[in-house]
Amino acid sequence: MIKVLMGVGGSDGDLSLRDWFDRAVEAQMDYEPAYNSLLWALTPRWGGSHGKMYQFGLECLATKRFDTCVPEKLIQIVLDIDSELGGPG
Repeated sequence: MIKVLMGVGGSDGDLSLRDWFDRAVEAQMDYEPAYNSLLWALTPRWGGSHGKMYQFGLECLATKRFDTCVPEKLIQIVLDIDSELGGPG
């Protein structure tokens, strides 16, 4: 639903992109497609910002669920931001 909502402007009545993300990870904490979809929606090209991306990465780290891929999302996000800014990648 996150990708669908991106195409129609980010909300479905009362449900936002974040609401759909929260529902997905409530069902499965480490459901990686939900993380990747929300991260894509937070990119500047979709109306987000690098700051929002980084903040999401900090939220992922704060879960302290090191038994999953979730905290490592911060690393992916920092590399994505670096790439978007033209860094060495």
